[in-house]
Amino acid sequence: MQNHRFHDDTITLSIPHEEYINGQIPVSVDIQSKHTRSSSVHPNLEVFSVASQICTSQRQESPCSENLKSNNQQLFAVAAVFITSSLSAPLDVEARACAATCGTVCYTSSAVSAAKAAGYKLYSAGSTASSYPHVYHDYEGFVFPVSGTYYEFPILKSGSVYSGGSPGADRVIFNTNNQLAGVITHTGASGNNFVECS
Repeated sequence: MQNHRFHDDTITLSIPHEEYINGQIPVSVDIQSKHTRSSSVHPNLEVFSVASQICTSQRQESPCSENLKSNNQQLFAVAAVFITSSLSAPLDVEARACAATCGTVCYTSSAVSAAKAAGYKLYSAGSTASSYPHVYHDYEGFVFPVSGTYYEFPILKSGSVYSGGSPGADRVIFNTNNQLAGVITHTGASGNNFVECS
């Protein structure tokens, strides 16, 4: 069994000697990380020996020790790739997660933040883009987590930040303190009303 530390993460490589077959080494990787904990045998984690002889004793000749060193270097290289992909996965998932869903449109937290920031920047400058942002009167009676006065600004399903023209169906709502109140949409609402995005 080999232990190796990458920054704050510890990787344990379990290599059963009895499973050496034709120089192919099945690798069991145990990852202990401040981000994630997992233990798995990855189907593609296969390292091939650079020598025809597998060393199983510390009393082998020097060339065999060199082979072990080379094998270990390969193992650690594979482990480094494995832990990098494992630790980045939660961040990728978080980046793609929906902070608001308006009808069938998913908006990430970064998209909502970008729309709010653009709206508040125009509000602060006393400017508008095709009349936005403008006061949102909350005729629907939504209960927002922050106090008003509220302003509405378009958030676009294309991913672009609104700069004028057709506003689409969806809006971010913010107050004069640059606090996000919510995300609302015309989709699914009657007339010109809004419903809250989930």
